Amino acid sequence: MMTLASGAQIGVEAPAILCLKGENVVRLDSGRLSAVVPAQATGFVVETTAGRVVDLGTEFTLCKDSPHVLRLFVFVGLVEIQPSTSAGGKPIRVPESRGVRFDGKTGEVTKIPFDGIEMLAP
Repeated sequence: MMTLASGAQIGVEAPAILCLKGENVVRLDSGRLSAVVPAQATGFVVETTAGRVVDLGTEFTLCKDSPHVLRLFVFVGLVEIQPSTSAGGKPIRVPESRGVRFDGKTGEVTKIPFDGIEMLAP
């Protein structure tokens, strides 16, 4: 795990393409990222081609397996997916102990099994 200037801690599983864009913003082009976000870093953002994933005080794992598809697992708190302009639509809030698959091309959101083991080890 690495700690960003904001205090957000992120772990990345290879193979992955990740770019640090600011003290509280990263871009994930492929791969798997886990984040532990303390209160002072609430609002931590992961940008992707499918949309932005915004932390609302949480722990989560984000998997980007293809250009427009995300899998999100929320362990603690709440995370919001803000679809890209191509998908349109309203933001999607994903609560604690949930998993979703989001297609950034169609805007389709599908619940997926949450087993609690998707978090990367520190």
